[in-house]
Amino acid sequence: MQDLFDSARVCVSSPYYALDDLRVLAPGYAEALVPCRHRTGQQELPISAADAGRRLAVLGLCAAETARVSGASGASGTSGEEEAPYYLVRSLYAEYAPPSAWPEYAMTLVAEAGAGFHGYRHAFADARLTGEFSDDTYVSARVEYDVLPAVLFERMVPTQPVPAPAPVAGSRTPGPPSPALAGVSYDNCRVSAGMLVTPELCAGHFDGRPVLPLTVAAAGLTALVDHVVDGMTGGYAQRWAPRAMSVRADRMAGAGEWAVLGGIGEFREHGIRFRGEVRVRGEVVSTLVLDVVVSDG
Repeated sequence: MQDLFDSARVCVSSPYYALDDLRVLAPGYAEALVPCRHRTGQQELPISAADAGRRLAVLGLCAAETARVSGASGASGTSGEEEAPYYLVRSLYAEYAPPSAWPEYAMTLVAEAGAGFHGYRHAFADARLTGEFSDDTYVSARVEYDVLPAVLFERMVPTQPVPAPAPVAGSRTPGPPSPALAGVSYDNCRVSAGMLVTPELCAGHFDGRPVLPLTVAAAGLTALVDHVVDGMTGGYAQRWAPRAMSVRADRMAGAGEWAVLGGIGEFREHGIRFRGEVRVRGEVVSTLVLDVVVSDG
């Protein structure tokens, strides 16, 4: 069984969806193509740490939905009339191959995911990014989701119009825009910045009910890593690459809210560890721990 997946069956859409040719291999298993066009800042890999996590998180929820509908992997079955639930990424842990292991010209990767359920309210996915012409694993991830019935989520989150994203030339899967940070400040391994949660950052992440995606919050935090690496190495290190990333969501942040991002770096045996968090109204919304290696190239 290799059926094209109908993205209308899930709670996310373009530009957040951002997968090409998603196919269902079996209930709970899916694969898709991922264009490599989202390296940002000083990151050395052909796809940014947060963007790789986003693609795998989206593929995982699509795989989980096929498991739910079929009743596979402990998921409750559903009738064709039942409205699909909302999948909220609760946590994501990813490991990345070193830059030397990646193909020199990686234009497209293959994403694979297998998903299941812990009861009806919690889903999980094990996913990876591989080469288009090889089985080498470049990113592997474990994603955990809270699964909310549509009627409950829609009661919690009000509707709000979100403008259609501007088209990106030559890309079917442009993804959400990079977070715009304001007032970036670095001092003695600590960094902070502000970020307005705009509707554009939430576009496609629950249509009509914009909520900041965990992986977009992670993108904002990883943008701070450029400043930490510069400051901690005295400008010597021009590039960095992720080794492992752990992100967790504690609360939701909606469009129109102001977020405060902050973090601290510390030297580790093989690089730098960055710990960061996003706060809204004084409460922690999400946290990130990122281990990176640095280079002068």
